[in-house]
Amino acid sequence: MNDLDEIKREIKDRISIEELIGRYIRVERSGRNGFKSLCPFHDDSTPSLSIVPDKQFYHCFTCGAGGDIFKFLVDYEGISFGDALRKLAHEAGVELKQGDKKKKEERELLYEIMKDTDLYYRSNVNHPTMVKYLAERKIDIEWAKDFGIGYATDSWEALKTYLLSKGKPISLIKKLGLVSDSKGKTFDKFRNRLLLPFVNDSGYTVGYTGRIIEDENSDDSFKAAKYMNSPENDIYHKSKVLFGFSKSKDAIREQKEVILVEGNLDFISLYYRGIKNVVAISGTAFSSEQASKIKRLADSAVLMLDSDSAGQKASLKMVGILLEHDINVEGVSLPKGEDPDSYIQSIGVDGFKDFVAQNRVNFLEYEKRIYDDMYPNGLPTDVKINLIKRASEISDAMSDELKKVNVKYEMNRLLNVGEKEFE
Repeated sequence: MNDLDEIKREIKDRISIEELIGRYIRVERSGRNGFKSLCPFHDDSTPSLSIVPDKQFYHCFTCGAGGDIFKFLVDYEGISFGDALRKLAHEAGVELKQGDKKKKEERELLYEIMKDTDLYYRSNVNHPTMVKYLAERKIDIEWAKDFGIGYATDSWEALKTYLLSKGKPISLIKKLGLVSDSKGKTFDKFRNRLLLPFVNDSGYTVGYTGRIIEDENSDDSFKAAKYMNSPENDIYHKSKVLFGFSKSKDAIREQKEVILVEGNLDFISLYYRGIKNVVAISGTAFSSEQASKIKRLADSAVLMLDSDSAGQKASLKMVGILLEHDINVEGVSLPKGEDPDSYIQSIGVDGFKDFVAQNRVNFLEYEKRIYDDMYPNGLPTDVKINLIKRASEISDAMSDELKKVNVKYEMNRLLNVGEKEFE
């Protein structure tokens, strides 16, 4: 037995599988030593999930889902095995054996600093500047409190002073990108900004997007960037985090579908107005790791990015990445000049839901519409050729023969070309 097997065994000895599963779904006794439940991994009407405490194992006799406590956490929460292992080890009080003890201690201290920082920014939630801004954006103050949105005042050293008073080393505060150096001085990175937290799969805040708040009392807002993000570091890797995922994962799992928006405030607007199966990609970048996270919970994705050129280009890239992970892709094109936040406020929640239902199209038509917007006078021949090649590559990569034929047929219809073009 290797070290990992020994660690897993020790964790299982301390956390019973029926107790763990019972935190997420209702579990009832079945027979003398077993338990049963409705399976959360398919639409189950009669309990088909069997839980065997003696073997620390569960199995669904309908959909085939099964495994141990680590597998359940991976599939139910949509997290990686590593994150599940760390989460359960922490709960069980089992120390993970890592080669570099000093580095482990430093990571723990980074998390502590971020926890203190989060509490500090959240304590400013009732600051008049933030309250005014939230009202202008039609963001309820209770939404902000629930999600953990904070505010950085326009002070140059408030956070730094607070963290140093808590005994936190300046070197690690700098490493997290919370302060910056300039002309021999160290000052707060985020000033006069709404702070939107990135939360990892274990529920810890690891970084921020800071949105500038225009304020006539600030001497800094007029020359600052609209958005400012935490830099990547030992605990924050942008490609592995989806904004809002920790909030929306239950709805995504239940609906087997995710809506992908571009901006963090788009997420806040949709989620708290009742559209729960949504995450934000926080700009225009999207990674294979993020697609894998989605695939653990959903079979399909609906792209709803901004209607500007950056959003359109991001959509084209995302389609390919999602398809590579066997996720069905559809898209919704918003009216010119609109983003999900502005549009849901314009037409209301019911109107927004109706718009999505009536305007969602398959990924081929979605891509065609994007190119039509780019070339309003008609698609150039080279663009048509590239679209045909892309459809062929997607088709060839599919294992389902019917889907292969449908992709080629649909692109043939959209471009009005013959089948021989795909040969």
